[in-house]
Amino acid sequence: SVLLYDKRILLPSFLYKLLMPIAWFAVLSYPFYLLHQNLGYIIIKSMESFGLVNELYLIIPFTIILLLAYALYKIVEEPIVSNSIKKRI
Repeated sequence: SVLLYDKRILLPSFLYKLLMPIAWFAVLSYPFYLLHQNLGYIIIKSMESFGLVNELYLIIPFTIILLLAYALYKIVEEPIVSNSIKKRI
C-alpha cells in the first residue's frame, strides 16, 4: 500500500483511482486494529450511558476510531516509513 503513494510508479489512471481507496484502508487497518478494542469499548459504554443503544449509533465510534487511526498513521507511522525509505536510497 505504501507503493501506491509513491508518485514515481506509473499506473493507468483508472487503476490508480480504483486502488487508492483500497490502499487508504489498508494503510489504516493496523492503527485501527490497535485502537478499536479499548477505545471502541469506552466510547460504546459512554454512549450506552446516554441511552444511545441502537446499532445505527456504531457509526459514531467507528468514525472516531477511523479518524484517530488516520492521525496515528500520519503522526507516527508515515514518518517512520518515510525515514526508512530515505535511508535505503
